[in-house]
Amino acid sequence: MRKFSLGSIALIVMTSLFFGEAAMAQIDAHRVQTDVKEWRNWLGSTHPDLSHSADIKRVDTAFEALEQQLAGEYDVRSTWRALATINPLLNDAHSGIRLPDTAYQAALEQGAVAFTLPVNVSEGRLYVDRTIQSSSPINPNEEILAINGQPAASLISELAPRMRGESEGLRERVLSLRFPVALWAEQGDRQSHNVTLGRENGPQTITLDPTRDIAVSGDQTYELNIRDNVAVMTVKSFEISREEEFAAFLADAFARIDAGNIDRLIIDVRENGGGARQLSDRLMAYLTTSRYTPISAVKARIVAENQALIPGSQIGQVTEMPFAQWVEPPNQLAHRFHGKAIILIGPASYSQTIAFAVTVQDFKIAQIAGTPTEGPANQTGQVQRFTLPESGLLVQAPIYIFTRPSGEIGRASLIPDIVIPGKGEAQLRTLMAEMSE
Repeated sequence: MRKFSLGSIALIVMTSLFFGEAAMAQIDAHRVQTDVKEWRNWLGSTHPDLSHSADIKRVDTAFEALEQQLAGEYDVRSTWRALATINPLLNDAHSGIRLPDTAYQAALEQGAVAFTLPVNVSEGRLYVDRTIQSSSPINPNEEILAINGQPAASLISELAPRMRGESEGLRERVLSLRFPVALWAEQGDRQSHNVTLGRENGPQTITLDPTRDIAVSGDQTYELNIRDNVAVMTVKSFEISREEEFAAFLADAFARIDAGNIDRLIIDVRENGGGARQLSDRLMAYLTTSRYTPISAVKARIVAENQALIPGSQIGQVTEMPFAQWVEPPNQLAHRFHGKAIILIGPASYSQTIAFAVTVQDFKIAQIAGTPTEGPANQTGQVQRFTLPESGLLVQAPIYIFTRPSGEIGRASLIPDIVIPGKGEAQLRTLMAEMSE
């Protein structure tokens, strides 16, 4: 029998407490199967029409195969990895199983070290995001070949197909935004992180400094720049938590535009993943005095929170009907814009951002430019969440399917009025040149 000193036993205990796997609750395959069944039943009773985005037969087959494949013991990370294989089949970022945020936060509180380097996943490869602060020895846009010894290609092939979203590009976008949690779900607790970078003199491995290798401080979510007598307004979020900040930004930005007698405006929402209609309505008020509705019809699952809107409806029922939500912009608004406005969209424009741009297009409030969205013009919404009983993981699904104001049905993308290929600064410059002609 191998002998251990008290010191070595203490070290083993401390290491076990640090690394969450040892302390993380284990559940057997039968209990994970219970979660799969509960998710499947809840999804079917919550979503108004899963066939709007998904192939029902493929989804059913995948759920059944998943139940049969489960074996052995699982923790929250391995449970998520198993169940998240369903996500791409649902073909909607509003539907699926969410990353294990609660377990991740618990791991950090117990001493695990967060991965702090901002990254960007693109076409199966991993890069340092341009937001990396200048004090870091790691440069923007450098390619990351490996993290903690695991090849980046292996990481991406494991994680990207487990993200929610309609397309590979949108799933990579979600992975970029949520990379620290996803990396933890794949690699577990660590006392440090290192990245191997592809450099001119060959691969170089750097251990991350959590105080240095981080995104730049300061918020760049909302920006206004006047360039060649064109106002370029960047709006990266419609999140409800930013409503007051956004209102203040808009008031200041349009006052500056008015003071400068600027009559050409580009609103760049290429990186805006959505949020709340209250914010997009605030922006719309500066662009029009005419009333508008973001939808013309809806298919809805009746739940307690919306039953009162539909007299005589029953909980669990699915109803489909014309349904406008007219908005009357205020008659008087300081510094309302009266020039030529163009909304610049792209593949990552999503959710409420698509709804905003669709409304602008259908009511001819402004022109839409850029490249088609990867999400559909007819969005789902009013996302509900459910906690799986055994693992505690969260799943989500919408209760509404909206039809755009024009009444056009289907899953087609939002197509710009002015198609401008490319991305980034080059695409923006092309649009600015066209506005100046």
